[in-house]
Amino acid sequence: MSLPTESRAILKKLLTVVAHRATHLREILEQEYHALLAPQPSELPAITTRKIDAIEKLETADQVLRDVAARVAKDHQADSQLADILADCPECLARWERICQTLVSLRDANQRNGAILNKNQQRVTRILTIITGREPFPDYDRQGGVSLGTASRSLAKA
Repeated sequence: MSLPTESRAILKKLLTVVAHRATHLREILEQEYHALLAPQPSELPAITTRKIDAIEKLETADQVLRDVAARVAKDHQADSQLADILADCPECLARWERICQTLVSLRDANQRNGAILNKNQQRVTRILTIITGREPFPDYDRQGGVSLGTASRSLAKA
């Protein structure tokens, strides 16, 4: 399938938009990372707001790209897979591959930030336990077992 010049131009523009939005989100995730490592992450709420906005914009651009690619494929009786459509345009395919690499780095950065958030939450929970005087360890019942509270009820005593 040979893509018309107009379709190539539209796909290039959309790929550029998706790439810019993905790169922008990556920058925000880096800001979030540094804020999470700060002793007092006061910038975190504003960064989170920007991150949500960037994710929504990236998702919108991605959907527009996929819609246009499906329309191009339909117009040219081609396979609707984005990579197959872009294969006819080496510049488009190269942009798509860079986008895919950026998306992998976004996933990795998000996982890294999530792990830091988890550690911070555990630390805060331990501090609150100390401050409130609650024991973080389970209470033992008269038989020496751990009380499961309302999560479990015995059906009979042996």
